[in-house]
Amino acid sequence: MSQIEIFTAAQVLDSGIKIPSPPTLLTELNSLLDAPDVDIGKLAALISRDAGATAMLFKLAGSPMFGGRKVPDAIDGVINMLGLSVVADLLRGMMLRAAMPNEAPFYIWFWERSDAIADIAGQLASKIRSARISPSHARLATLFMDCGVAVLTTRFPDYLQGFETPTGQGYLWPKVRQTDAQFNTNHAVVGGLIAKHWKLPEYVCEAIQKHHDTDFESPQVGSLVALMQLATYVYQQKRHNEDPSWDICGASAMERLQLNDDDVLDLIDEV
Repeated sequence: MSQIEIFTAAQVLDSGIKIPSPPTLLTELNSLLDAPDVDIGKLAALISRDAGATAMLFKLAGSPMFGGRKVPDAIDGVINMLGLSVVADLLRGMMLRAAMPNEAPFYIWFWERSDAIADIAGQLASKIRSARISPSHARLATLFMDCGVAVLTTRFPDYLQGFETPTGQGYLWPKVRQTDAQFNTNHAVVGGLIAKHWKLPEYVCEAIQKHHDTDFESPQVGSLVALMQLATYVYQQKRHNEDPSWDICGASAMERLQLNDDDVLDLIDEV
């Protein structure tokens, strides 16, 4: 982490931002996964305690992101089919929303948007083999990508105003870094801090923190960020919305993913 990033992270924490802690279920999950020999039976029993987590794993196991395969009848079969690391990634993503519950209209819209872009990122990762990023990591990173926004709206209630439409009848994604600047904060840094606290893979944490960048030392981080940026663009295009950030990062993202304009148009139709 550069001196600038360290300074920015310190600024964020000094402003009174509270980084949400991972829930108990995830802590117990990490303990089981850290064991030398993972007991699938214990892991299945732990996951089964949470009906939402169980349902989500069954749903995602049969999704296009994982090839649309026939889903086993039991949770231990789903774990074996997906693999331990994928299951852990999916559960971390699901629990993120549960750790920041809020049923106000903005948060319902925010999480629906985050889920949709994350699903697109997972599908893109499975289609764009040149990226060499697992669909579960693409989905996880994209779900955490903007979670700092949800945290910042609780710390700075006026932060929310940047997302409101002029009529007040809905929400649109703004040039969020400009909104950050108004409050002397950085939503990407907040997201990166949350990812680190939740023990996401190191390169995923870095991608979350740098998801607006176009220059990277690590090719792996660059590929993951390019997938995140493309997923956001595809999401906006499918809703006939503009994505101003694509004008800045689009050319770089396509180069990293070895895509041209026609490839991107095809992907918009396919996912």
